[in-house]
Amino acid sequence: MVSLLAALLALCAGAAVAATDVCPDSDTVCRIDVASPHRYWPNHGFAEMVPALHLPTTHDVSDMIHVYLHVPEGSRIGSRYLADQRRTTLVFPAGTEMVRVETVRYGGRDPGTDESVVDVRGTRVGTQGPRRFFVLRPADGSAQAPLQGWSWPADDALAARVATSRLLQMTAGAGTPIGRPPLDADGLTALGRLNDCVQCHIPNHRREQTVKHAPMPRRETDASGFYVPLSVLHDEAPLAATRPLDINAGDAYVSVRCSDAPAMLMREEGWIWYRCADGGVPVGRRDVRAGIADADPYTQAVCASRRYLYDHMDEPTRNAFAPALAACAQGSD
Repeated sequence: MVSLLAALLALCAGAAVAATDVCPDSDTVCRIDVASPHRYWPNHGFAEMVPALHLPTTHDVSDMIHVYLHVPEGSRIGSRYLADQRRTTLVFPAGTEMVRVETVRYGGRDPGTDESVVDVRGTRVGTQGPRRFFVLRPADGSAQAPLQGWSWPADDALAARVATSRLLQMTAGAGTPIGRPPLDADGLTALGRLNDCVQCHIPNHRREQTVKHAPMPRRETDASGFYVPLSVLHDEAPLAATRPLDINAGDAYVSVRCSDAPAMLMREEGWIWYRCADGGVPVGRRDVRAGIADADPYTQAVCASRRYLYDHMDEPTRNAFAPALAACAQGSD
């Protein structure tokens, strides 16, 4: 399969780029266009990565984050043991692409048809150089609007600034994405900060133990700086109150603890989140075996994501993460 990012690159330094080309080193900032974003990634060979613990959302659960992964055919996910962190990390092969797609539901209640993409952020593992980041936003305020964005090398700070400048200029004139408030000057500033991908996706970043790093995701990353694949393979993960509603609170197969006691469930001004009295990070754990035994749809989705990862792993990595797949299989016995 041709790299999806390569296929998306429509303009590079003002010139057309063939679908089989990647952005050349001499043209570091590339324009990307997606005319029909609805289910674009799953329709192009990507598998959804569903973490064991729910990601936070809005009060009405209309704003959802979907994460998709594609590993090139014939390539295998490897692993490496990090002695200083006492854990195994994943090493994705060149050409792997991870995409975070944020959608809002509009109109009816059917998530299959009434979802509109409002923000896309992704990474492609480099084939001969560094990672490439890319970001896309709606070109106008209509439902299921086409997307526009840019790609740049992860190690090029100037290219990142250029891509962010172009993104903000486009976004300022694009109108309000459906279901979102208008982006004023403060909103555009926040969007610019959010585009500092390299500060968030640090390779092999360790898990945070206290809430003082609240602006950052608290989970550990793999060798590519991805958070979600490890969150798929682990039954537990630290939780963060980055959005109003932590829907793990309503999941019968999830328990949440602090270091030495159950976590406190907080409710304040419409927000629902977990908190530890000692300032530590609350950690949620999914009972995968029970969820599979009861045919819980979310747990089944987690196991489907684990199956994709295992199908693309080399043998040592399968052995390192064998308990994760065993939990899915044994839960159905």
